[in-house]
Amino acid sequence: MSLAFLAFDYYYVTPIHTFSIDVKEVPRISVFTLATLFAGLLSAAQRRTTESLRRSRDDLEGMVQQLKRSNEALHAQNAERIRAAEAFQTAQEHLARAARLTTIGEFAGSIAHEVNPTSRRADSQCRPPGGRHHQDDPRLGRNSTPEMARFSVNSMI
Repeated sequence: MSLAFLAFDYYYVTPIHTFSIDVKEVPRISVFTLATLFAGLLSAAQRRTTESLRRSRDDLEGMVQQLKRSNEALHAQNAERIRAAEAFQTAQEHLARAARLTTIGEFAGSIAHEVNPTSRRADSQCRPPGGRHHQDDPRLGRNSTPEMARFSVNSMI
């Protein structure tokens, strides 16, 4: 700024090519000095603002990268949770199926337990005692066949 002032004084202020100042030129030198000072302050403010914007941009880029990484991590966690929920649902379905099969097995076992003595009793009643042939058994009727005897046993069950 001082160099601009000296150059202005030397080349444009009368007497020209000297560093002396005429009293009539003081307002002109003052306006030039104020304009130069204003331009210098404006330039400095612009540099500070530019640097501040550059730092802010860099900070924002860093923040965007961090947010992208966080977003990807959240997507991965969400996918993991979905897979876990599906696996849990599948396991519950298998467990429910196993419980139903267990219940059916227990029910079949209880039915077999109840039917087995009846079946044995019916079987022992259908066999000919003392070597008698089942056709001669009065309980089965005169014209009974082995198929009829099995039918009567099955009807008791």
